[in-house]
Amino acid sequence: MGVLLLVGIYLTIGYLYFDFPKLIPIFEYSFPSVLIAIPLTFFLAKAFSIIKNKKVGKLIYKAFAFLGTISLELYCVQEFLGAKIVPLLNDKMGHFLINIVLFAVVLIAAIILSVLGKLFWKVFDGVHERLFVK
Repeated sequence: MGVLLLVGIYLTIGYLYFDFPKLIPIFEYSFPSVLIAIPLTFFLAKAFSIIKNKKVGKLIYKAFAFLGTISLELYCVQEFLGAKIVPLLNDKMGHFLINIVLFAVVLIAAIILSVLGKLFWKVFDGVHERLFVK
């Protein structure tokens, strides 16, 4: 698994920064991504099982559990907000800071959307219960 991970990282860096020849032209970026994703999944699972009872592990679990509850909302707003925000910030700051700002804005928007969605369904269920449930 470690060898696959290292080969995937090596190929990705080579493709992005050193103009490596493409091994499989159609899958030039997806092939190294697969080589990274598969072993990384197992390594992260093992790492999380090791730290799950530690304070840091519990904090990481809570953060991922929270993000999991709003994953649909994150998915729905990230493209829209990214298309609006990135062009505004592109000349003002570097890519790293843009990503941090974008993540914060998308997270806040997703939380708001989640709250509005829950409120909508609460109202909808109340109206439905009054009209149709006897």
